[in-house]
Amino acid sequence: MVQDGPARGNHFDFNDHCRPEERERQLAGSFRSGVFRSIDGGATWRAADSGTVPVWVSSLVIDPHDSNIVYAADYDGVFKSLDGGLTWSGLETNRMNGCWSVTINPRNPDIIYAVTGNGDGDVLSAGVYKSMDAGKSWRKVLGDPEPQLTDGFYQLAIDPRNPDISR
Repeated sequence: MVQDGPARGNHFDFNDHCRPEERERQLAGSFRSGVFRSIDGGATWRAADSGTVPVWVSSLVIDPHDSNIVYAADYDGVFKSLDGGLTWSGLETNRMNGCWSVTINPRNPDIIYAVTGNGDGDVLSAGVYKSMDAGKSWRKVLGDPEPQLTDGFYQLAIDPRNPDISR
């Protein structure tokens, strides 16, 4: 039974990266309704809506070293939870409009990447961004002035065997 849950949205990003002893805890992100949390293996869901809440969630990622740390990509940027998705705070992401995906380096969870499309037609914000300090600051590592970049980026994956890309 979903209680004010992910059924209202049109996108789900289920937590399948948690430790086996935490399998009952799941997170879902929705394009219209934010983040939802289940502590009973998905039988029931509740909105994770404390603090600054991501609403238009396109991606969720859990820190592989600490499952209490969760990042959500949202149209307004990147949000972070330090308590497994109970409460959220927005990270300072400067010009990151239309954030579609967020990814964590599996060897070093302080290194995070976020990708953006061209939010509101803003081609200048489109690109790949990198944080070396767990989301406190970001720099653009791919994007303008590449003239072919008119649509932006929508997904980013890191090779777990070689996550240390140099750029």
